[in-house]
Amino acid sequence: MNWLIPLALGFRLLDPMLLPPPDGRGSETAGQRRDRKAAAEPAELTRQATERLVAADFGEAEMLFEQAIGIWRREGRPEVEWALALGNLGALYGARAETGKAEAHLREALSMIEGLVDHDDPRRGRLLLSLAQVRLTAGRLSQAKELTGEAIGICVESPADMATAADAMGRIAQFEGALGEAERWFSAALELREQALGPHHHDTAKVRGNLGVVLRLRGKLSEAEGQFRLALHDYRRAGLGAHPSVAALVNNLGQIEQERGNWKQALAAYQEACALLRRSLGPAHPNVANTLTNMATVWQTRKKHARAEALLAEALAIERRHFAEGHPRVAMTLNNMAAVAAGRGRFAEAERLLTSALEQLQAAVPADHPDVGLLSVNLGEVYRAMKDYERATPLYSEGLRILESAWGAEVPRLIPKLERYSELLRAQEQYAEAETVQVRQMRIRVKQALRP
Repeated sequence: MNWLIPLALGFRLLDPMLLPPPDGRGSETAGQRRDRKAAAEPAELTRQATERLVAADFGEAEMLFEQAIGIWRREGRPEVEWALALGNLGALYGARAETGKAEAHLREALSMIEGLVDHDDPRRGRLLLSLAQVRLTAGRLSQAKELTGEAIGICVESPADMATAADAMGRIAQFEGALGEAERWFSAALELREQALGPHHHDTAKVRGNLGVVLRLRGKLSEAEGQFRLALHDYRRAGLGAHPSVAALVNNLGQIEQERGNWKQALAAYQEACALLRRSLGPAHPNVANTLTNMATVWQTRKKHARAEALLAEALAIERRHFAEGHPRVAMTLNNMAAVAAGRGRFAEAERLLTSALEQLQAAVPADHPDVGLLSVNLGEVYRAMKDYERATPLYSEGLRILESAWGAEVPRLIPKLERYSELLRAQEQYAEAETVQVRQMRIRVKQALRP
């Protein structure tokens, strides 16, 4: 059964809060020069660490941040630069999926900076956005929305800060399955980022990649491919060819090839992305699990069930190290394991996995989330294969309703689902309803064929 779900990568290295260089000084006493030199040492270490963070050299960046923070801790006097360094170190841990460390450092940074700057200082707003992102990654949606809403009220003066806030809102909308809203937020973020940094800056490319993910999910494959390729070019032109975001872009281009039926190109892209991520983030990062899952979806379509099953087991083991059992990422991997089980005729196992996955997902995301629709259709397909039509039909009907609402009624990936639903209705001698569904999928085929 070819209804495994390949996973997009929207790698989100938190925007580092760059520190200004020390001000120039005129005539100074010897004591003032000593104090300035002592202050400059952790500031310079932090500047170097931030450069390494931008380049995704996480080991070197962590060491430099820790050295700078250690100096400030020994001095014991809270400073804005110390708080920002803590925030950047939290960003680093967030990028490495070390959620507990990320949360602790960002909370300490916020606590410190709130005693040093005004409540509406944009630096506080950036820290709020960073903490919101960590919580969204952990599946704590309501907390992420609350923090992001507060940050948006602060980050209104700077196009760069507003771009970061709009990007954060796009990620929340995508998490909720509101793909049209997510596209609007990411488009606004891209326009603001281009205004602040130019169209080819690597931070602009990051937002461009996020927009591409949503465009692909909405069936706009050519537009998505254009965004991915431009972002990839800009990362490589900036000397960041080994950056994890490059791996995300390669992975997402692989998804487009897979949707077009080009399985060899898709598999090559997933393998390249996986190798890049293993080198930059280590073998047990959740984004590595995503690429393993995507490779499994290709092998499953090629009837290589054993290969697919082994890759999914490895992916699930990684995800369970980072996410609680009810996290959407875990639910989607359980769905894919169910697809392999069904493909091997193990329908009872597939039913158990899908029922568990759907229950977990429904507890974590809104009821009309497209992934809820996908899993509903997939569970309906298992029941169809088991000839349990009474349970299959409402799952198919509700799942397709959700998907058409989220994706639009003319997305090509709906075609196989509509075909199977039509077969399900015919098996129950509901011929008129089956014909209506058949007309819907034929309409999609004709419109696709007529597109230039």
